[in-house]
Amino acid sequence: MNKPLNILDNKSLGNVVSELKGSISSGCTLSVISSLFSLYAYDDLKRELSKISKFKLIVPCYGDKEDFLKNLSGNHLDRRLRNRLDVTRVARECAEWLKQKCEVRELPSSVHQNLIHLSHASSDEHLAIVGSSSFTTDGLGIVPSESHHMNTCFRSSDEAHSLIKWFDELWASGKNSNDFEAILQETLSLIYTDKTPQQIYFLTLFNIFRDFIGELDEDKIIKTQTGIKSTQVWQKLYKFQRDVVLGAIDKIERYNSCIIADSVGLGKTFEALAVIKYYELRNDRVLVLCPKKLRENWTLYTVNDKRNILASDRFNYDILNHTDLTRVRGMSGEINLETLNWGNYDLIVIDESHNFRNNPPRKDDSLTRYSKLMNEIIKAGVKTKVLMLSQCNSFVVHRLQNPEDLRYFREIVPGIYGQLLEQLPALAPRSALVLGECVQAPALVEMREVDPAPRSKNPQFFKSWSTDSKTPDIEKICAKWENNVDKGDDEVEVSE
Repeated sequence: MNKPLNILDNKSLGNVVSELKGSISSGCTLSVISSLFSLYAYDDLKRELSKISKFKLIVPCYGDKEDFLKNLSGNHLDRRLRNRLDVTRVARECAEWLKQKCEVRELPSSVHQNLIHLSHASSDEHLAIVGSSSFTTDGLGIVPSESHHMNTCFRSSDEAHSLIKWFDELWASGKNSNDFEAILQETLSLIYTDKTPQQIYFLTLFNIFRDFIGELDEDKIIKTQTGIKSTQVWQKLYKFQRDVVLGAIDKIERYNSCIIADSVGLGKTFEALAVIKYYELRNDRVLVLCPKKLRENWTLYTVNDKRNILASDRFNYDILNHTDLTRVRGMSGEINLETLNWGNYDLIVIDESHNFRNNPPRKDDSLTRYSKLMNEIIKAGVKTKVLMLSQCNSFVVHRLQNPEDLRYFREIVPGIYGQLLEQLPALAPRSALVLGECVQAPALVEMREVDPAPRSKNPQFFKSWSTDSKTPDIEKICAKWENNVDKGDDEVEVSE
């Protein structure tokens, strides 16, 4: 008598994994047609799968092995399982099991139904499940699926024999692929073998920036009709700076904001000037917000001054101090703060934005810098884009003795380093203080000696002046410094 068939939807009508766990016994053969295979599906059935004598797998329409191999470690529905952090163990055990009991064949064409067939060597009992479920955790019903599955479970000999006959025909027409089995084992090996710190670092970088790799296409990002490539500021940029400008414009166009956070000395100002010029060429109105002490750095490029090396670009942006955001009247340069239309700027550039903090609300309900920037500039008026300039908060500082240098450095580092900075004038040669996010705590380091050593020792004035020595020829010394000494001239001695 034929046994009734069951409908399995991996929900209220039963799931595939329960049928398999209740039916697998020692010595049986498992035949599967599935376009996907999951390590976590194997792990859930590991105890039962260890009993079978043979596992035959048909992978249909497998021109590109990428999807199959990528899904070995599961998909987003397996996050709870991946969080157990035991994929290394699972991959190693699965690789050994596949090596002992699995045979794989590829089909050159697609199969629109998946099949799981279980035959027992010692009896005529068969189990056949045909339908939408692949050999994955959501396909077998191990984890909840986002899809609606429809599978039919046959236990009668006639239907099960018909399905295994169909499987055998596909098996015969498939390609016996030792190459694919080798690739499968190699992929599993990549999962369970130990990784070097360097591999983990590069893999982390890849997964963070995978969506941006290869996107910096000048023709797609910038509107060449603006003429940005013929500007003076663009011509003065190095290749890496142009890449930064392209990336910044791309982010601004996509997300209306961007942060350029290069280290000190890599040219953030010029990169920002190129971005500003691009938007000025599009007739956008630009405002630069900067600390008061840096205002002249930005003003220089907007005036007719011999020191302005970008005079031909005719920059026309407005400049205000950070502190101007809390003022309601008065003049800032040539700008009347009382009548200024704050909401009419298309692009805001914030220099030293790491000092531009999200200030807590004041008790008197007066505006803070942050609230005015957000409410009266960015949110009000025209749609405003934001470019923030910041520096990497890590420093390697050698001896500093000039009071102006010390004052400037105290302003750009966190106040908690105040006492450490008092040591800077007394640091020995080749010594440096390392501060910031690159170290867990401030560190005093000693640099390796260079070879050959530079001739840059401090002059020994007392030694020279306390001994009788000839008066040096100042003109020859200056000529030597200026590389104007003739080859025939004698070497000029300079006292150390």
